[in-house]
Amino acid sequence: MTCLRNLSLVILVSFIISGDRAYGQSGHSVMKGYVAFEGVNYVDKQPRAKVELRPIKDGNGGGVATETTENGLYEFNPAPLGECLLRISAPGFHTYEIRIYIPSDFLGNIAIMMKRAGVNKSPKKN
Repeated sequence: MTCLRNLSLVILVSFIISGDRAYGQSGHSVMKGYVAFEGVNYVDKQPRAKVELRPIKDGNGGGVATETTENGLYEFNPAPLGECLLRISAPGFHTYEIRIYIPSDFLGNIAIMMKRAGVNKSPKKN
């Protein structure tokens, strides 16, 4: 009887320690990334970029935003769940946008190369 009681206690403690991860999803996701810049060596100090992650559907709450580090890294922890728009912008570079889907318990990474914005030159008229 004591052995059965000890076994029951061990099982109960195991469920308490593991929490909801044993039977369900946590509802927590992390999105990390790296932003490279055309014409800038990866070993050099990178320009800063604004990184936004906005839910597509209304009612999913507002989006989140951050800035890249001097090494070009960013992280959203926690990241919004569901279909989102990832938008990355930096002065002098074209804005990058992509629709992504972030499920529960997701740990994702994405690397982006920002392209330099061209200077529009109009042809000379004679």
